[in-house]
Amino acid sequence: LQCTETSPILKICRGDEEKQTTLQALETSCLERCQLSCKLKDEDQMRQFCQILDFQPKGCFNDTTPLDLEDLAMTIYSNLTQHDTQPNPGCLYLPVDKLVLDGEERSNFVCPTRSELECTTSCYSEPLQKFVRKDSVLTSPNFWMFFIFNIVAFSSFSVCCSISDALCFTLLEDKPGNYGRQRVFGSIGWGGFTILA
Repeated sequence: LQCTETSPILKICRGDEEKQTTLQALETSCLERCQLSCKLKDEDQMRQFCQILDFQPKGCFNDTTPLDLEDLAMTIYSNLTQHDTQPNPGCLYLPVDKLVLDGEERSNFVCPTRSELECTTSCYSEPLQKFVRKDSVLTSPNFWMFFIFNIVAFSSFSVCCSISDALCFTLLEDKPGNYGRQRVFGSIGWGGFTILA
C-alpha cells in the first residue's frame, strides 16, 4: 500500500500478461473490495499513521507514550472505471476510493510524506484474488522442509523395521515359529504409544 499526499494506492505486481487477463476479467462497474493487514516498519511510520488516524486505532497513544501500532487492518474499495492509470506494465494499481478502518469509513487517509506498507491482501473478486495470490506450494520453503523431513523420517523408519525384525530372529534363535507372537507385542506397543502420543 502506497500512501501519498493525494490518495493511497494498492500496488500489486505479478506480470503484464496476468495483469491484462485480470483487468479483462474484472467487472469494471463494480467497486473492488480488498481486506489488508499491514505491518508498520518503525516508530516513525507508527507515529505518522497514528496522526493520520487521529490516534484512534488500538496501539496509538499520544506523543508522550510509546507506540504499539505494529499491525493495521483495513478494508479498501476501488472503482477502476474512475481510474485509468496503470503506469507499470507488470503491476496492477488500485487507487483507494473508500477506506474502512474499525468499521468506520475514512475519507482523509492521506500521508504528508510518501510511505509504503507491506500488506497481506485478500480480495473479494475472484479474478483479483487469483492475481493477488499468485503463488505455488512448491515455492514455499515450509513445503520443502516438510518434504525433506518426511523422506528422512520414512527412510529411518524402514531401516528401524528391518533391524527390529533381524533382532527378533536373533533372540528367537532356533524357534522362528514364535516370531508371530513376538510381533503381536510389537504391534500392541505401537498402538499403546499412539494413544499416549
